[in-house]
Amino acid sequence: METKLERVFDAYEVTAIVVPGASLLLGLWLLAPQLLPEMFNPKDASLGEFGIFAVASFCVGHIVQAPANVITDLGWRFFGRPTEQMRKTGCGLPDAAVARIPDQVTTALRMRVPADDTDVAWKPITAQMAVAVANASRDGRLQKYNGNFGLFRGLTTSLVLLAALAGYEHVWVALGMLLLLAWATRFRMKRFSGYYARELWMQFLALGDSSGGA
Repeated sequence: METKLERVFDAYEVTAIVVPGASLLLGLWLLAPQLLPEMFNPKDASLGEFGIFAVASFCVGHIVQAPANVITDLGWRFFGRPTEQMRKTGCGLPDAAVARIPDQVTTALRMRVPADDTDVAWKPITAQMAVAVANASRDGRLQKYNGNFGLFRGLTTSLVLLAALAGYEHVWVALGMLLLLAWATRFRMKRFSGYYARELWMQFLALGDSSGGA
């Protein structure tokens, strides 16, 4: 199934867009089938129906990611973006790596270290870091971490929406299970954002070291 989907969608779209969208549609079909009377039935779907469902999941997945983006951006505004926070002592990088950051920014990016030590000031630098790491073909794990982050962000939003519907329908057991699953996917989302941030910095600091690799 994944191979067929990837003929139409790329790996990130399948992971972070189609899967959350499909999860929401299937959840709606299970919780409130009266809302989707003509929806594809996964028990006996034809190939054509599966294709329609995949396209519908892609569209719904983008809708799901819209509020997810807003909520994530608000959270990062108050608590800091993982990629910018990682440069600080005690946030995940070894102290020796943190000490190398100013020289590596100057050498590898030909950029000045910002006098303003805020996430906003460092955001252009981390953006250029990602480009430099990709150009050096060191972004293999970064792509996987980013895809998984998008997956769990979308799943969290889909599960919260389904939990709201379960509450509206007074299906309390489903409500409790959906909230528990949403907590788990949010935990995984946060974990992969940290993985991505640490990997980005470690690969950036390794630029010029022929012994490293993604």
